[in-house]
Amino acid sequence: MKYTRALGETPKGTGDTEILRRAGAVLEAMIVNEETFPGPLPSLEVLQAAKDTYESRLAVSSKTRGLQDISLKNEAKAALAYTLQKLAFYVNTVADGHLPTLYASGFRITSPVVKGQVPYSPSWIKGGDGHLSVSVNVDFQKVDGNNVAYEYCYAVTDDLDGVPEWGNIVHTRTTRKNIIDGLVPRTVLHIRVRAVNANGVSEWTPAIKHIVR
Repeated sequence: MKYTRALGETPKGTGDTEILRRAGAVLEAMIVNEETFPGPLPSLEVLQAAKDTYESRLAVSSKTRGLQDISLKNEAKAALAYTLQKLAFYVNTVADGHLPTLYASGFRITSPVVKGQVPYSPSWIKGGDGHLSVSVNVDFQKVDGNNVAYEYCYAVTDDLDGVPEWGNIVHTRTTRKNIIDGLVPRTVLHIRVRAVNANGVSEWTPAIKHIVR
């Protein structure tokens, strides 16, 4: 199997919300790209069930703090991690190192760092409601490599069918909790991201849409 691959491992210490976010990103991407991944093993229904079970037990254990509930939550987390690992193996078998196919899976992607090479684009972006109203929190995949920074830009339209007119480019070094504020409720925020290093910039990611609350 090629070195460039989907990362299905869940490192020890991965946060509760992080593994749920990863599972959600994979589910969303593979449902959209079902023609690219026919007959996934395990099935997306199995992944959804594992995610739902873990999310439910996490909610219970957070309220009760009981040892039994925490143990059940940890058991469900391990089951979800194992399901993601098996599904990543399926994705890597199908993709065989082909980057567009790997990106379509929603998994984090690893690839060899080549001296003098521009970075790859992040393989996913996620928009969420910010802590304040009319703000949006933007997360995206961390790209492998030394001294990699990121640029994102956004545009606002009145509805989901609007054509974005891209605004100013924002430079950041963090892939989590990039806040866009001062927005208007019920408008649609379009967001795209690219990675930057000393050798140049990646292609822009496909834009995502998020309805401002």
